Amino acid sequence: MSAEFYTQFNGIAIIIAFFMLCLMIILPLAGRVVLSLLLFITACITWVQVTQHPGIYHQYNDFVLFPWYGHYIVQPFIAHLPAAGIIIAVVQLFVSVGLLLKNTVFNMACVLALLFLVIIAPLGLAAFFPATLLPAAGCIVLLRKKICYSVWERPVK
Repeated sequence: MSAEFYTQFNGIAIIIAFFMLCLMIILPLAGRVVLSLLLFITACITWVQVTQHPGIYHQYNDFVLFPWYGHYIVQPFIAHLPAAGIIIAVVQLFVSVGLLLKNTVFNMACVLALLFLVIIAPLGLAAFFPATLLPAAGCIVLLRKKICYSVWERPVK
């Protein structure tokens, strides 16, 4: 995909990410569901790209913010396609489910979501930078709220 594609949608991604951050602060339950949905969609997209269009990942080096990131992260990832991409998609799927659960599972999923969102940020426009950092900040907010209920339960006050 071209830089124009990413540039066009980057503004929209930032607006959505800001909305997600606000949701995680004001309505943490809704924020969890939206982040879970985002990661579920991301897992599906990753799976399809890795299994049907793996060549798309070769373009990611053109968008990285730091040359070392492309050398140490993107190139080894590309070298191990599709296995690396399938593993990432499966982890994204588990994290999306974990965000809906409670206690330790939720906390682990939240930390993994935070790490994922921060780790992909240096992909630059290919990861809609800086939009990934806003939900990452939302994960910190959710972790600090010490959530001990699943999305199917009523919060205990």
